[in-house]
Amino acid sequence: DLGKQTLDTLDHEKLGYFEPSKLPLAKQQAILTELKSLCAKTNDCPAYQLNFRKSPAIGANAFALPGGYMVITDELIALAKNDDEIIAVLAHELGHVQGRHALRQTLQGTVSGLIIIAITGDVSSIASGLPALMMNMSYTRELETEADNYSLQSLNTACIPTKSFATLLLRLEKSHGGDKTSIPEMISSHPDTKTRIIPFLKNHAACT
Repeated sequence: DLGKQTLDTLDHEKLGYFEPSKLPLAKQQAILTELKSLCAKTNDCPAYQLNFRKSPAIGANAFALPGGYMVITDELIALAKNDDEIIAVLAHELGHVQGRHALRQTLQGTVSGLIIIAITGDVSSIASGLPALMMNMSYTRELETEADNYSLQSLNTACIPTKSFATLLLRLEKSHGGDKTSIPEMISSHPDTKTRIIPFLKNHAACT
């Protein structure tokens, strides 16, 4: 409920976070099919719902909300050179879903809101404030490393080049010009990007 309320709020036109995706339906379906294929090969994906959105306000980004709701923007897809890079990023977000990282971070920052939910059973009172929280949330080093490790293992198992994650992450950082005030969640945490991508550049499974 918390994730759905947040996505609905982000979609509200008055807030200006999201617009309907302009990505062709065929491209959306191709990405969904490839992500499903990765999950079939790893047999280790949590329940998820992938949502495509256009967002001039947020720019190139992908993130996971509580409850398995994942969002990827048209701008990030345009930044990717191939579908392997897109799937690599989504594998990272699946790692956040698997670890329930968005929920864990939200709970840590909204204790008073949780008390309201416990008493009233109404998530709308806390969900209305979540969009701003989610847009400014950076995961701890521990949670980010968990998501990276999940992505690395998934890519190796599915025989997708692990360097795909590294190349897109570097391009994403460059596209934001190192502006820490507007940097996407995926590259806003510590350790820094160059440290994070080392395993993805060195660790390659033997695939045939």
